[in-house]
Amino acid sequence: ARKQAETDKFVFANAIEQSMDEIYLFDAYTLKFKYANYGALNNLGYSLAEMLTLTPVDIKKDYSREAFEALIKPLRDKERVLLIFETFHYRVDGTKYPTEVHLQYIDDNCGKYFLAVIVDITERCKDEQILLKKETDLKLQNLEFLALNDELIESNSRILSINEALLNAKEK
Repeated sequence: ARKQAETDKFVFANAIEQSMDEIYLFDAYTLKFKYANYGALNNLGYSLAEMLTLTPVDIKKDYSREAFEALIKPLRDKERVLLIFETFHYRVDGTKYPTEVHLQYIDDNCGKYFLAVIVDITERCKDEQILLKKETDLKLQNLEFLALNDELIESNSRILSINEALLNAKEK
């Protein structure tokens, strides 16, 4: 049973390490990273040694330390158990990419820290832009059809008036 538990623990740890999603642990008060998996290191371009000198604010340059502290305050205060939000992560080369962050506060015998699971949403954002463009195009087409419909109604009205005039003339 102990051997099976050790095997299960290894399989679980390996799955987290090899996940393409970014998985981080960082100290609840210093905000220094304690762990970053392969997906995080690969996406950002940092080594593990470099990551352990950074904080989330270093990879989320759109947030100041104060703004990030305000964001995580409801988790620390246990008003919320999970925060889900979108932001950008900045790679070591300065390029950025959109992410969806799932962040939770953990207070256990090992300490107080945050667990962050990050999904790169670049493809989702591209798809949303394509859908938005298609929606805009459809709205424009709909307006064009409405304008054509108005013209047809007006033409039909004129034809009915002409027909009425012709019938009156024929009766006379």
